Amino acid sequence: VLGFYATEPGPDDINGNYDIFDQRIAIAWIKGNIEAFGGNSNQA
Repeated sequence: VLGFYATEPGPDDINGNYDIFDQRIAIAWIKGNIEAFGGNSNQA
């Protein structure tokens, strides 16, 4: 689990929680599109 939060520095010496960023983007997409699949964005 701890390796999930750590990444090697990139070419600009920037490191971060890229997996967390991906999850946030996925959740935002789900909330924005769930109604097209018959879901409720308030419950996502």
